[in-house]
Amino acid sequence: MRPVREIVGDCVPYFVIHTLMIAEDKIRTWLGDSGLDVEFFLVDLVVSKENKIRIYLDNQQGITIDECVQISRFLESRLDEQGYIFELEVSSPGLDMPFKVPQQFEKNLGNPVQATIYNGTKKSGKLLAYDGETVGLEVTVSEKIKGKRKKQKRVSEEIIALKDIKTIKRIISF
Repeated sequence: MRPVREIVGDCVPYFVIHTLMIAEDKIRTWLGDSGLDVEFFLVDLVVSKENKIRIYLDNQQGITIDECVQISRFLESRLDEQGYIFELEVSSPGLDMPFKVPQQFEKNLGNPVQATIYNGTKKSGKLLAYDGETVGLEVTVSEKIKGKRKKQKRVSEEIIALKDIKTIKRIISF
């Protein structure tokens, strides 16, 4: 009687699936030349070794789900044409994500923000100005005044260099 399986040698067979790595520059080019009727700016783009693509987009009014779907379908068709194996996620940055691009600072002028400085301190206030190198915050400071029992609140403007800021994000209050 013949054995059902015959094992030859002491090696276990294995398979290698070769996937093409997707270049971020290619995706940036496609987004720039999309020709879509959607106004947006790129906040962040991350491509992992496993070709998991995360794209965060926004616009001055706040990007909608329908606009994200439209951009996602456009990119999916491009990636499929090229024969890539990928996972794609297109969304808005979310309320808890720090600002990364100048358009986010400009969009949030007049809104409350919190800046975390590299020395560990946090400054909260209204974003008054942004010039690419510094931000201006309107902060409220409580000060003890001699002869008074209660602390007095004083509003002042602070200019902080971007190089000193670790993160800055919008404060959402309900």
